[in-house]
Amino acid sequence: MSRPVRRWPLAPLLEVAGNPSVASLARRVDAHVRQAQRWAEEGGLTDLWADRAAIRLDSHPALIWPEWCDPSPDN
Repeated sequence: MSRPVRRWPLAPLLEVAGNPSVASLARRVDAHVRQAQRWAEEGGLTDLWADRAAIRLDSHPALIWPEWCDPSPDN
């Protein structure tokens, strides 16, 4: 049985980025616009994308999503 994929909500990332459009955020974090649209549609970013996006905004995922360091798979 596979482990559920944890998703990180898009709203906190948008807030840290200054509330740009999803397309503008995608450009800032070096993602395709369609990928960023999927984040909005599918409930957020995967661990990998959350980490990449935070770093590209000169931040850290734990500063954007305080529960980042919580090992619980329910978050």
